[in-house]
Amino acid sequence: MRGATTADGPSIGIVHAAAWEEGFGHMLDADFLARACAGRREGWGETIAVILDLQNLVLVAGQRADVWAYSQSGEPDDGEGLEIFAFYCHPAAWGTGLAGALMHETCGVLSLRASRAVLWTPVEARRAQRFYERCGFAPTGRQRRETLGDWQPVTTAREVGAIEYARPLG
Repeated sequence: MRGATTADGPSIGIVHAAAWEEGFGHMLDADFLARACAGRREGWGETIAVILDLQNLVLVAGQRADVWAYSQSGEPDDGEGLEIFAFYCHPAAWGTGLAGALMHETCGVLSLRASRAVLWTPVEARRAQRFYERCGFAPTGRQRRETLGDWQPVTTAREVGAIEYARPLG
């Protein structure tokens, strides 16, 4: 595991798109999902520089130079603790322990700056919820609507229900 660089953008895009295809296919219509995955594959090459400029923590994990998972964290809008904005693992690496190791590392780094981490996940993303619970996160009871964009030049979006998970750090 290591901090991401701008050179990791295209690989992160592949991971992000593959995880969406497999993990969100049951909750998003096929046309939107295809546009959103293409947007992520193509968009991360430029997006990574912006995210790193915002002082977000972006960690990648994989084998040798290959990126198979990533996390993106920073300060949430409410200013309490730190938020994991994105956490994705390529489906080819699901079940290998790589995602759990990355979450452990992500929380370890965040614990140097805060005593609590939160993340939001779609209500229908049951696999993700089980993973977060195995990693020590628990639902807080807070819910909201999240807008998921397709990352295309002429943006379309879908709204999904999301639930907040939190865990103490340190």
